[in-house]
Amino acid sequence: MSFKSFKLMKRRPGLVAVSLFAFLAGTAVYYYGTWRQGRRALLWGVDEHLRAAAEVLPLLLPADFHDRAAAPDAISPPEEQDSRDMLNSLAQRFVLYSAQTAVMRDGNFYYTVPMVSGEDAQAQASWYFRPYEDIPGEFRRVYETGVPARLFHPGTEGGIRSYCARHMSPGGTPYLVVTEFDLTNIRAELDRTWMLPLVSVLWLFLISSPAACLLFLLSRDLTAANDSLRKANAALEEQLSQQLSRVADAEAVVRKERSELRWVREVHQNNLAGLIIFDQDGYVQDINTAAMDILGIDIRPAVGHKIADLSQQGDWDGLKKRIEQMGNMDSISAEIPYVRKDGSHMRLLLRVGKIRSYGAGVQIYYAYLMDVTELELNREQLSFMIHHDEASGLLNNVGLKTLLKDHLHEHDGRSPTVFVLAVHMKRTNAAFGVRVGDAALLEVARRLDEVVRRNEVLARLGGVDFAVATYDAVADNEDAEVARRMLSVLEEPITVAGHKFMLGGSVGLRTPQEDEAVEDVISKATIAAKEAKQRGRNSVLSFDALLRARSIRNIEIEDWLREEVSQEKKFQIYFQPIMKIATREICGVEALVRWPAPSGEWVSPDLFIPIAESSGLIEPLSEVLFDISARNFLEVKKFLPDIYLSLNISAVLFRKDLVTPLLRKYVEGNGLDPSQVILEITETALIDDMQRCHDTLVLLAGKGYSIAIDDFGMGNTSIAYLQKFPIHKLKIDKSFIQTIDQNRDDWNLVQAVLRMCEILRVDPIAEGVETEEQEQLLKEWRCPFGQGYLYHRPMDLETCLDLFRMKGNLKEGDLKGDQGGGA
Repeated sequence: MSFKSFKLMKRRPGLVAVSLFAFLAGTAVYYYGTWRQGRRALLWGVDEHLRAAAEVLPLLLPADFHDRAAAPDAISPPEEQDSRDMLNSLAQRFVLYSAQTAVMRDGNFYYTVPMVSGEDAQAQASWYFRPYEDIPGEFRRVYETGVPARLFHPGTEGGIRSYCARHMSPGGTPYLVVTEFDLTNIRAELDRTWMLPLVSVLWLFLISSPAACLLFLLSRDLTAANDSLRKANAALEEQLSQQLSRVADAEAVVRKERSELRWVREVHQNNLAGLIIFDQDGYVQDINTAAMDILGIDIRPAVGHKIADLSQQGDWDGLKKRIEQMGNMDSISAEIPYVRKDGSHMRLLLRVGKIRSYGAGVQIYYAYLMDVTELELNREQLSFMIHHDEASGLLNNVGLKTLLKDHLHEHDGRSPTVFVLAVHMKRTNAAFGVRVGDAALLEVARRLDEVVRRNEVLARLGGVDFAVATYDAVADNEDAEVARRMLSVLEEPITVAGHKFMLGGSVGLRTPQEDEAVEDVISKATIAAKEAKQRGRNSVLSFDALLRARSIRNIEIEDWLREEVSQEKKFQIYFQPIMKIATREICGVEALVRWPAPSGEWVSPDLFIPIAESSGLIEPLSEVLFDISARNFLEVKKFLPDIYLSLNISAVLFRKDLVTPLLRKYVEGNGLDPSQVILEITETALIDDMQRCHDTLVLLAGKGYSIAIDDFGMGNTSIAYLQKFPIHKLKIDKSFIQTIDQNRDDWNLVQAVLRMCEILRVDPIAEGVETEEQEQLLKEWRCPFGQGYLYHRPMDLETCLDLFRMKGNLKEGDLKGDQGGGA
């Protein structure tokens, strides 16, 4: 340094102080940076070491360990000890201070598997599920956020470095993994991190600017030392990674074997099915509790004894033969009878399989067994219920089909002739109630069982239909003989609950054609029985091409109805006037439906209305017809305000309680007063459910509707019905009216009906009046009302409007002289 420079320093002491301060500050920064860099590199290696250990730790424990560890006493002491041993082994391999996991329960953390060794292990019998009372706040944040954290805990020897991470078990239970490293183990390395920078600083103080080269070389040495340390850390990490991989593979194998062993033990001890392990000579090697309960034996004599010694009687020899014939099969199933030592009988279902071979000629088997005694009984009862009628005990439809199919091979695949007896029960049910009717059908079943022959099969198809199937009835006279025997059971009166009455019936039969299925034969015989029932008592009808065509025709009409029932324009309402016979004055009109089918033909209501009732289409069809009838009647009523509308009501609507809501919506809803409407019901509606029908009719009569019985004389209506129900009018069936001028019996019958109506104060209406002679007789008998072709045929709306427009312009005197329409 020159003299001039020294003088400059004396003149400017502040500059010297600043320079010296800058030199010292630079030296301090250099020292701190060098020391911090070395310490950070060393601690980074420790942190990576802890993180690697924390990643390995969950792999050593069972997958569902923490799902179960979330509750006290869920981990057995042996499993706890195994887990602790694993973690001690991990700590030794990684030179850790501690390794542990923790779960949260009720807001507190609990140890699950702490690493305990040495004196601590002896001092504490169990660490499982102890509260983690002084857990750091950082660990709680790790549990809540899932972000790992590193902490340093100062101590007398150098402190503890810890790493905490959150993991999730397969069952969804979160838990913490904490690994800790004692920095005492690397204290010498930490000391070097502050000693080396200190030496460097001393040399900086001793050597000034001429020693810059030396300081540069020293810094290069320090850089090289840091590089060496990083390389050493990298090599250590690589070595640790390889060791961890080998440890993880080994632990995975151990965990798999332990898991399999635990699974086998659990299945063996806790399976609801019984399990027996035995060798090829039949000696029991092991047996679980369920097997002992099923077989009724004690564990002490079981193990080491032959299976055959466990029971009083069992088909073990047959089972042994099947086992010897297993060959390459893994398992076989068998059902054997078994008799316990106490003499009780049972049936066992077994699943027998091979486990493995031990040495030459030694084979171990397992057998799962279940008690299926009750199951067999239930199966038999269920089969009986499926195939038999519950009330009579006879075969039902399913049982008959099954039995006949099972015996087809005995008759070269030919189906039998089937007879179906349809019992007429409506009058009986109406008069005495359903319970009496059901009892009567059971008596019919008993009588049929007495008259069927040994080679004939009797069944109850449901309701009032009984069937007899036979392979012997092939000739017409034999068919007639079988039908006669079936009808003969109805020839004698039936007495039930003090009531004595007669029942009628009809028989339908089907002789099978070539290759005709059993189901088709039964179905066609049932169709024939229904058709015979319509023809009257004791009718016998064989299913032929005509009935088949009619059945197909009914299906075709039903399909058309389903397509068009909601389309108002597809149906037309015709009106036929109801006349006062004395004056030929129109007093009302009956609404009659006409339907042009998609084929172009007009389908009779007598055909499509019953189809609609049986197919469930009568409700939507009635909605359409009531709506059209009400609206069209309002047009007609403009010219004859005092006339009434007569509507036909299906019996099905009464059974479903639909009459009142339909009338409210489509009759009253269109503006018609109930007092202007007559409801025509059939006798069937009265008989099917008298109480429900009575309540509905009383309600409707109270609203102002008039009630008429249609086709009176053709059904089973008695005077008692007329007295019980609110009946206002009787429509005498046209079959009686059309022959009163020719048949003396019908003459007397109509006179009797008219007299009865007079006594009961019910207005009669004669249907089917077609001749002047018929009208004259009705006048003489003082029948007030008539309806028929003599007066008017059914008319569409336009024709009816033209007629009523003319009638409305006539005077009262002209009305009396009017002769109406043609016949």
